[in-house]
Amino acid sequence: MDLREISKIPKDYQLLVYDEDWKLLKVFQFSVSGGGSLESVFVDNELLYLNQFEQESEDEYVLISYDLSN
Repeated sequence: MDLREISKIPKDYQLLVYDEDWKLLKVFQFSVSGGGSLESVFVDNELLYLNQFEQESEDEYVLISYDLSN
């Protein structure tokens, strides 16, 4: 099997977000294709940040935010 082709297979993710009492707050399901990958995940001030899977340029790094407050 060609490793270059394997990297193009979509990767499925399920991210579960809990509060400090282990109550499930949100479930995010998504796929990453085209050789992209999930590299950065963090929460700050009730916002979940993920890296944009396919970056336009190596010189810029784009984060996508999701509101966890509602």
